[in-house]
Amino acid sequence: MKHTFTTTSYAQVTIADVKTRGPGWALDWTRAALLVHDMQEYFVRALPAEPSHQLQSNVSRLVRLARDRGAPLIYSGQRGGMTLEERGLMTDFWGPGMDADEEDRRLVDSVEPTEQDSRITKRRYSAFTHTGLAELLSGFGKDQLIVCGIYLHVGILATAIDCVAEDIQCFVIGDATADFNRTLHIDTLEYIGDRCGQITFIGSDLI
Repeated sequence: MKHTFTTTSYAQVTIADVKTRGPGWALDWTRAALLVHDMQEYFVRALPAEPSHQLQSNVSRLVRLARDRGAPLIYSGQRGGMTLEERGLMTDFWGPGMDADEEDRRLVDSVEPTEQDSRITKRRYSAFTHTGLAELLSGFGKDQLIVCGIYLHVGILATAIDCVAEDIQCFVIGDATADFNRTLHIDTLEYIGDRCGQITFIGSDLI
């Protein structure tokens, strides 16, 4: 069965919506890098105005905060136009994926990448799979990864699970992420908080 991007409009998820937020890790900007996950036009344009507007606003705010704190910024994305061999089993679930069209591939303006930032190219759900992300974080001397972007129950969840395997503390920003609908958003945040990461909110407790 092939899935499609069937998204619905929903109100922003807040700290009050999430019962399980993690083991109580404390974010330390001297130990952290920020991953802006898959904020490409192809994925973002599938979202309704809300949560898209709030997502982009909070991701932009988080990017500026990371720059102010001197944290490395890493942007993930797909290159588009992958062959069946490159895409592998993901084709069975999602079809051929995005084209190589630059209008699909480019990052949305709100995420504000610069030439100094790092970029990784994804072929699978997790931002760690065949991307060199673990080595990049090791080279930066970072053992905490802050994650924002889309989609929460797919790539961000897979990345958070892999953080456990890499002994990297993962901080998923609840109000700087989005999903197909509000239920998936909340359920995935709670799963991450219960199994593999710390759930943090830029609007409530991220400093």
